[in-house]
Amino acid sequence: GSANLATAPSPDVLVVACGISCGTFVFDCILLLAYPAECAVRFAAAGGSWIMWLHHTVSIVVWPYCVLTSRAAVFVAWMIATEASNIGQNSYSLAGAAGYEGNPIHLLLGIGWLLSFLVFRIIPAPVVVVGYVRLFVAQDCGLSRVGRAVGLLTLPIPLMMNTAWFWEMLKGAVQALGLGKQTAGKKQP
Repeated sequence: GSANLATAPSPDVLVVACGISCGTFVFDCILLLAYPAECAVRFAAAGGSWIMWLHHTVSIVVWPYCVLTSRAAVFVAWMIATEASNIGQNSYSLAGAAGYEGNPIHLLLGIGWLLSFLVFRIIPAPVVVVGYVRLFVAQDCGLSRVGRAVGLLTLPIPLMMNTAWFWEMLKGAVQALGLGKQTAGKKQP
């Protein structure tokens, strides 16, 4: 097929970024293996450590395949860029673990995390969905059947997960700021 976003060549910087990201995922998997009890507690709010295993293992397999074969690499580039919001997540989590929960610093870090999540993961999502539909659903995108199936099946996963996580973050922010509904003098989360 003709060149399009689904078959655009991967730039060298994306190959390097993919390698670095997959390296951090491997390191996270080692931590998941070495500290299963701690990780189960740490990721309980996200549904448990199984979600990290799923996210990391699928990314470790699919991202290099896409980047090294220049198949839907633009979508991998977006997913790698979304990892920037993890700086806010880790800062917020570390501050909480260090005893700053309830402190204004912790609240500011939480707001920063929420905003970075919004900027990197939520605001670009409609553009990603349009690209997904145009390239994988509405036309022959120039990929093999396997490549197209990988795109059709895996690209919706981060979009759905990001939406669900952002909703949970918003609920937590409302609760942390005491903005829940008032019922008979009591706040409801």
